[in-house]
Amino acid sequence: MFSSSRLGAFFTPMELANDFKIEVHGRKILDLCAGIGILSFCCRHFRHHEQMPDITSIEINPEYVRIGRKLLPEATWICADVFDVW
Repeated sequence: MFSSSRLGAFFTPMELANDFKIEVHGRKILDLCAGIGILSFCCRHFRHHEQMPDITSIEINPEYVRIGRKLLPEATWICADVFDVW
């Protein structure tokens, strides 16, 4: 995994993310602490499915959300702390 120690971020390599996609079932995906959304990207683009998944990605870092929106514009992106209760 790639790590950015300044931000405490860990990015999942594409090959590993692609392997994880087989474990996702259903049409709705909630990607918590999404980073730039690579896990959801693989589920959306490299999975054989009858219907495209409905993806909601939540990430606290606004820069990662900005990149994620470019990488996966079909997802709903929320810039927030997943531990905040609304």
